[in-house]
Amino acid sequence: MGVAIIDSGIAAHRALSGKIVATVDFTRDGRGRGRDGYGHGTHIAGIVAGDAISAKKGEGAAGMAPGAHLINLRVLGNDGSGQVADVIEALDWAIENRGQFNIRVINMSLGTAVT
Repeated sequence: MGVAIIDSGIAAHRALSGKIVATVDFTRDGRGRGRDGYGHGTHIAGIVAGDAISAKKGEGAAGMAPGAHLINLRVLGNDGSGQVADVIEALDWAIENRGQFNIRVINMSLGTAVT
């Protein structure tokens, strides 16, 4: 099962090793290449699909769906800010590519001021 994470990207972490099957950076600068300079997207990815690092040593805990694979859709910059248009573009991409990556869940843990 695929879970699209629309957030600040996903950093390399051993609890997420081999879980990320696609990365698309929708930020306007595109320099991040999907890497998480803010930390929130990696945190969410761990909650969703992280593997326990070492069950024997009691290090780390498994995520809610450790068998899932992740689709990293970066829409937030290194300061956690972003554009609504980038979020919409990422949603469109996830819907268009749901069959290819078996996307069954889209996670957006985003916030904005009321306007």
